[in-house]
Amino acid sequence: MDPFTIKSASIHGPTLSMILQSLLAGGRECDGLLFGSFRTARESRFNDDDQEPIINEEHKACISAAVCCASTCSFFNAVGEVDEERLCSSVPPAGSQEPMVGWLSYRHSSPLHPSMREAASCGSLYQHAAAKHARSSSVQLPPLLFLLVTSHQEKHAGATLTFEYKLFQISSTPAQLKSAMPVQPPVELAVTMHGVALTVINLAEGLGHQAAYKTFDPVHQLPSINLAQGSSGGADGLHVPAHVQLQQSIEAAVNASAQQVSGLEAHFDDVLRQTSRLMHKVMDEAPALRQIRSENASLLQELDKLSA
Repeated sequence: MDPFTIKSASIHGPTLSMILQSLLAGGRECDGLLFGSFRTARESRFNDDDQEPIINEEHKACISAAVCCASTCSFFNAVGEVDEERLCSSVPPAGSQEPMVGWLSYRHSSPLHPSMREAASCGSLYQHAAAKHARSSSVQLPPLLFLLVTSHQEKHAGATLTFEYKLFQISSTPAQLKSAMPVQPPVELAVTMHGVALTVINLAEGLGHQAAYKTFDPVHQLPSINLAQGSSGGADGLHVPAHVQLQQSIEAAVNASAQQVSGLEAHFDDVLRQTSRLMHKVMDEAPALRQIRSENASLLQELDKLSA
């Protein structure tokens, strides 16, 4: 079956920071693999004339991790064909990471659109995933994502490094995908790529970045409580209903999060105070520094006169 269309994708700020740090650590252009999950939100609504509910589905992707390789073509050859042995060696052992959802490519000082080799690599990886999925499963083929990251140092005379990134979904028509099933002769898939909105999720709120960032949205569910039991034993033989237990668990989690936030606020307040003291110290020592520079300039002038 043809993979569903991704409406939007999200990635947590620390995860994105670690990916960018890993890309810079190698000091060269490179690529890697993306890991995460897909979620489907369903909404049912009725119209006055409808006997059956109208179900709207919205598919979202969540990128949770990445493996960045040391160079480009880490699991492709020079023309973009998948090297299955190198691809398998780049994927962590099963169970240690969420499923692979796509790949990424990093380039420096280049346009933010896929190159011909990257497009060929996307097509080859898509075809490889479609054939492998058809052999092992009859369910719908998961989507495949491509994250393109570029950087440049055009601002502030090269002192500022700027990152730009764009997420794409690699897709194909149902007819093309059907021809890639094992019962058909192997063919080359003509894939297409379309942009997917990528939201960076941060814990911070109220810092003036609401337009670009959203607050923390938990991906994993709360610990489950067996509602079939109805209640559990409490003190003095009292029984606490399951919904009360759930509410207490939520309150405990909220209180723990509030304590963590308070600790972070206290830490950053201390950092700001230390920074302020250092700034005042620098300002106090500025006149002495100017005096030393003036004396140094005078000595250099006298040295020039002696040399002449």
